[in-house]
Amino acid sequence: MTPKYEQLVETLRQTLPQWYADGQRRLPGEQALAAQFSVSRQTLRQALAVLEREGLLEKRRGSGSFLCPAAAN
Repeated sequence: MTPKYEQLVETLRQTLPQWYADGQRRLPGEQALAAQFSVSRQTLRQALAVLEREGLLEKRRGSGSFLCPAAAN
């Protein structure tokens, strides 16, 4: 069985290009994203960490998470 955070990573990989195309560069807060995808904040953080390592988003302390140009693909 695939861990929940890996399932979320796949879902976000499909969602990020649309957000980027819509001009949304800053992701909603962790609480909002966790609620939107019905996961815990810990699961969300694990998924975001994977996407950050892949270069799809950048976390800025105190400012949030932002999409990188690579997220457009």
